Amino acid sequence: MNWQYPKLIGPFFVVSQGNSGQSKHSFTPFVCAQVAMAQNSFGSGAHPSFPCGHVPLTILGHFSHAIPQTPIFTVPPFKDIHTPEYKMAFWRERPQAVVSTRHNLYRGSPYRNLRRGLSGGLTVMRRYKDIPLWKNVSPKQWTDWKWQVRNRITDVETLAQVINLTNEEENEIRNSMKYLRMAITPYYATLMDPDDPTDPVRRQAVPTSNEIHVTKDEMEDSVGETVDSPHEGLTHRYPDRVLLLITDQCSMYCRHCCRRRIVGQTDHQRSWEEIKEGIDYVRNTPEIRDVLLSGGDALLVSDEFLEKVIREIRKIKHVQIVRIGTRTPVVLPYRITPGLVKMLRKYHPIWLNTHFNHPNEITPASKRAVEMLVDAGIPVGNQTVLLKGVNDCPTIMKKLCQDLTWIRCRPYYLYQCDIAKGLEHFRTSIAKGIELIEAMRGHTSGFAVPQFIIDAPTGGGKIPVGPQYLISMSDKRVILRNYEGGIFQFPEVEGDRTSVCPPSCKMCKDYPLLESKEGVAAVLAGKRMCLIPEGTLREKRRKSYRKDSGHVPKCDDF
Repeated sequence: MNWQYPKLIGPFFVVSQGNSGQSKHSFTPFVCAQVAMAQNSFGSGAHPSFPCGHVPLTILGHFSHAIPQTPIFTVPPFKDIHTPEYKMAFWRERPQAVVSTRHNLYRGSPYRNLRRGLSGGLTVMRRYKDIPLWKNVSPKQWTDWKWQVRNRITDVETLAQVINLTNEEENEIRNSMKYLRMAITPYYATLMDPDDPTDPVRRQAVPTSNEIHVTKDEMEDSVGETVDSPHEGLTHRYPDRVLLLITDQCSMYCRHCCRRRIVGQTDHQRSWEEIKEGIDYVRNTPEIRDVLLSGGDALLVSDEFLEKVIREIRKIKHVQIVRIGTRTPVVLPYRITPGLVKMLRKYHPIWLNTHFNHPNEITPASKRAVEMLVDAGIPVGNQTVLLKGVNDCPTIMKKLCQDLTWIRCRPYYLYQCDIAKGLEHFRTSIAKGIELIEAMRGHTSGFAVPQFIIDAPTGGGKIPVGPQYLISMSDKRVILRNYEGGIFQFPEVEGDRTSVCPPSCKMCKDYPLLESKEGVAAVLAGKRMCLIPEGTLREKRRKSYRKDSGHVPKCDDF
């Protein structure tokens, strides 16, 4: 038998060898793969045999602190690894396993140590049937996205059946829910450490009293979506694309949500009449080539309603791309169904952006969801939010981005946390974001490095920020530095540097809407002489100087 990649898949149980004989423990099920490689990684140990075998703990020594006495792993017959009973997956070229611990069994440090002691491309989950609240839930129900939405955790009493809460924590949650409702999918709840309030998954889902604290700089509409809104639920900020909100419902209400002023207000999709107004605006605005559907979460509507929206948009000839903004691959991966994917394939090109914030959110189920989308020809990008205490660490961020590329999800943006009300406890310094990019650029694959973005308040839009690599320049050369700190010169062209279009090129004439006619790009192209902010004292003086002449010089007079 080739022990390099044995197909050892099945529900394990753990037996402790004590003075009074063997006793079965509730660490079920275990799934181990590539066990032979463990001999090299963790020391000597016997290989299991099929269909049953015993593996001394020396092979998987990482578990020793979580299991009492001397455990023996027993391997029953094969079973499909993709069933919901399996709790953790380690992938790649390391000893692999799926592990669960019973709720409230060995409370406190053992569970946390089990999580933190393991390494590799893995995610720890709890076996949902070990949580009394869901012990009678069938696998068919558990993997039904509609069941997950109907059974979201929305109150303290239910949450207390899933994670351990102090009286103080319970009061904090009730107070915070006055400002943004709580909803956590049962699936996502199994990713939370039941005993650790600082767990990065738990921090994103469970309200705290920090959300009640509002600073003087924080705003209700922190990115100014309403300022650029020609219709309710529609934002037209950039020249060729719009944001269309089709629902205010999310499967989970993230505690760092920047749209907390509107999400969850009705927990329902928008009316067709409201959405139709936005689509009519797109139809009457030929500059728009890209429509982003969001919410809430754009995939919290039914397949039929989503198809109705996309079909109507696809009737507009100048719209090239439809994008979908959703966090369901992360918090509700069962929403990505064969039926949904089959429907979306009819309306290509469809793009999708999701929202992983921590490596612990990458599970077999979320991996499978992303793969279904990508296999259907839908590119999947990821927009991470930089969150204090969640992912503000170079190692965590690099691990997240590398694991995302491994499941074929492209790291796209790393957002500075917005100045929405109640989010100060999540915000890091901007310098921290630059540090994270510095730690990744050159140190990992270029396509695994997201762009660090500040979404400027009051509608300023997305502004990229990052480390500086251009050190100096002259008319003969530029001086650059690389990720190692090396400094290099790159010579400028000695002859004519002017770029000239070929005489036969008619691209600008044939596609006039592609030309950048505003902003710095317009000044650079010679279309404008200047850009001067409105409301300056100098502008007011200029107007008063020339009010008799009837003409005030403008930048576009050039």
